Amino acid sequence: MNKYIPHTKYICYRCNSFETSKFMDIKKHFLRKNPCKKKSDIILLSDDQLLVMTIIPHHNENHCIDNDEIEYLSNSNKIYKNKLELFNELDIIEKNKDKKCKYCNIEFNLVSDLKHHIIKKCFLDEINKRLIEQANQNNIKMIDNSVNSNINSNINNSYNTNNSTTNNYNNYNIYLNIPIPFEEDWDITNISKAEKEGIIISQFMYRRLLQSILDNEKNSNVIMEKDKKLGMVYLNHNKKYIQMKADEIVEQTMNKLNTQLNDINEDNTESLKTVKKYSKKIIQKKYKDYKANKDIKAEVGNIVCNIYEENNEKALEMAKNVKIISDKNILVDNINTMKKDGKNKFKKIINEYKDNDKKQYQSSDDDNDYIYDSDGEIKY
Repeated sequence: MNKYIPHTKYICYRCNSFETSKFMDIKKHFLRKNPCKKKSDIILLSDDQLLVMTIIPHHNENHCIDNDEIEYLSNSNKIYKNKLELFNELDIIEKNKDKKCKYCNIEFNLVSDLKHHIIKKCFLDEINKRLIEQANQNNIKMIDNSVNSNINSNINNSYNTNNSTTNNYNNYNIYLNIPIPFEEDWDITNISKAEKEGIIISQFMYRRLLQSILDNEKNSNVIMEKDKKLGMVYLNHNKKYIQMKADEIVEQTMNKLNTQLNDINEDNTESLKTVKKYSKKIIQKKYKDYKANKDIKAEVGNIVCNIYEENNEKALEMAKNVKIISDKNILVDNINTMKKDGKNKFKKIINEYKDNDKKQYQSSDDDNDYIYDSDGEIKY
């Protein structure tokens, strides 16, 4: 009798379009030079969560791991940064058919169980151990207090986020900021007149304006990936988040900054004409240099991407708000649909009952003893 072998497959959780039965293929897919396109509905998952969900396989359509099991990897990218080492470890385990963990010495019955254990626990523990050892070598003191503080902070933030989400669902009147679409101009009303005047005469006017713009959380519509090759952009209220190449994000950013710098300069009615003319000249010169010079374009691209990455925390909060509001709207729509369907169904039942009731009394010998109202109800 043949032993039943479950069907195994790997699915890329980053793009959700690559599927294979071979671990080597999913490894190549995740190590490719140009990452696959990231889906908009997983932007709140960390790099580590996406990696772990991808390289732990499905058996007979059932995934071998639940999202709850990797909640501790939220906002983590340590495994992802060391993914090549992890893949090599897994290759060695498969090649040697190892069943004993080299990190903690726990023995497993199956090779696959050991690999899952390494992926979910011991590899990250090893990375954290190295980081602590490195910190100690650099004479960084009180590392334990720092780690404990971060853990407590993460617990509190998680608790507050969960409470906030619950409250948002329970209170439809709560106000949540959502980002201004990337295809629209930024809101610069929060930038003071004095700050604007300083920006348009600054040597770093484009950089300073972008930083001032992102001080307003509503302008946080770009989530830049750590490798600065791709980003998730809140394009508009219909499409919401889409993936965009970093150089395209930079290009559109510079175009928008150029327009708004010129608007600020034009609106500055109190400056001397010579100052406004000089500022306009510098605005255009910097923009033309960016467009024409490859070296300048590369340097500007790096600066813009760094600014966006430093603003990721605000941008992620905006993304959470978008998801909460989107989920709430879906919930409200579903409730309204159910109410409408339920009301129509209830009306149908009542009408059928009334029709049957009429027929019953109309066929009765004592029919003339009853008088009905306009809805078929018996009055007396």
